[in-house]
Amino acid sequence: MVGMGGRNQNDGNQDMQDDDAQADTIIQVRPYNLRKVYRIREMEPSFIEKLITLRGIVIRCSDVVPEMKIASFICTKCHKEETKELEKGRIIEPTKCEMCGH
Repeated sequence: MVGMGGRNQNDGNQDMQDDDAQADTIIQVRPYNLRKVYRIREMEPSFIEKLITLRGIVIRCSDVVPEMKIASFICTKCHKEETKELEKGRIIEPTKCEMCGH
């Protein structure tokens, strides 16, 4: 049976197996010729989650130690306090209060 795009629907399992094999592949990228090259002292908070070029020499390398392990959130309406723990390196902020729904 042929579905959309002219692909054989019986080949769906093979496609899933190929996708799993490709998911294990490590891809390395080395961009060059970016417009601006920064020194380490020029680093700014606005660079978070952005690709930038740094110039310098690595003299020491260590693991990142998270500063926050547990966060507390207080509802502005009912003042209920909710605590959240660090999950996968991030704090997931509550979107609604469990008590009043605000």
